[in-house]
Amino acid sequence: MEGGLAAADVVTGDVNPSGKLVDTYAATLEDYPSTENFHKSVYYVDYNEDIYVGYRYFETIPGAAEKVNYPFGFGLSYTSFETEVLGAEEKDGKIVVKAAVTNTGKRAGKEVVQLYYGAPQGKLGKPAKELGAYRKTRLLQPGETQRVVLSFTVEDMASFDDLGKVAKSAYVLEAGSYVFYVGNNVRDAKKLDFTYDLAEAEVTAQYTSLAAPHKLEKRLLADGTYEALPTDNGPVEEEGLERQDKLTLEGFLPAVKAQERKSFGELMEAAKNGLDRILTCATWLQKQSANEGELTNQESEVVEEAKKYVGKFEAAMEDDFNTADAIAAIFELVKYVNTNKTDELSGKAAKALYEILKQLCDILGIIIEKKEELLDADIEALIEERKQARKAKNFARADEIRKELADKGIILEDTRQGVTWKRV
Repeated sequence: MEGGLAAADVVTGDVNPSGKLVDTYAATLEDYPSTENFHKSVYYVDYNEDIYVGYRYFETIPGAAEKVNYPFGFGLSYTSFETEVLGAEEKDGKIVVKAAVTNTGKRAGKEVVQLYYGAPQGKLGKPAKELGAYRKTRLLQPGETQRVVLSFTVEDMASFDDLGKVAKSAYVLEAGSYVFYVGNNVRDAKKLDFTYDLAEAEVTAQYTSLAAPHKLEKRLLADGTYEALPTDNGPVEEEGLERQDKLTLEGFLPAVKAQERKSFGELMEAAKNGLDRILTCATWLQKQSANEGELTNQESEVVEEAKKYVGKFEAAMEDDFNTADAIAAIFELVKYVNTNKTDELSGKAAKALYEILKQLCDILGIIIEKKEELLDADIEALIEERKQARKAKNFARADEIRKELADKGIILEDTRQGVTWKRV
């Protein structure tokens, strides 16, 4: 909904857009390198494109640039800007570029200045351009100029050497000239005269190889060809538990269990009204606990069955504090005890049942005391469900929730900051 209002502000000219694309938009799905292997298997995906994803692919691989409709960093405006680079240098281990941005149009607006770098194509693969830094201006009036500084560390330009072509499992700055580009998108960025030159390769960080991929057969290179990779059965694992078959892994095909929403308010009223019945049952059990005798087989079964209701209660409380099911579990226990109780119930059996029921009733009392707090949580849950329904364009369900809340005396108010509610 807010997206629609924002779009209307832009289309009508009330707001001058200043956003930039964070993706590259190509003409077809098949133009993206990941498409070819994405549906190869239902169990895995081969990332043969390696580092050449997004604009790194389209700006580097021969023939890919022509497939782009809208490049990375692209954005429209109702005004125009001119960016002048004032200087570029390496200082204290950082690449620093200073630029002046001038609004040359007739409308106030903001611009995003983007700084890219291109590392030398040595032994390790490199994209033609990589985003190093960016800076957004303030709202500039027509003719107004703002100076901006863009910077990033030299180490940010290092590449990871996984095969040991320079230094295995290390980030490496290869020898050669590092070039830089400034503009308002990756395609229109202009190359600077400044370069950062390195006579010898430098290791910026050294690591060890753990859990490295060992099944990928090939990966893409900057010239569009593929490099064969060493494959094996992976590292030798220590003896231990047998490897579980992937088809039996928990969550591989998750079961979806739908729960019927219960009115918490109605349930709390039923809990308060039925509390006397619960306490009566507990009092009867307490009196019976004075009887003598050990548990009979039948009584043992009754106690064990009652313990199952405790399990139900605990499971309900753990399931996102499902109070409705928790209270229902207590009532089930009372009903069961009332159905199976006899005047001859042994003291040991009565005491065991009394302790179980007392434990659950104590918690039920806390729940009733916190009714208002829990009611608020229930309302917030409904509001969140309504939000998700609207996001999924399920407006019928969203309207049902609004009516349900209105019946509870809750009035919603949609604002730009979100949804607020109050009781009436």
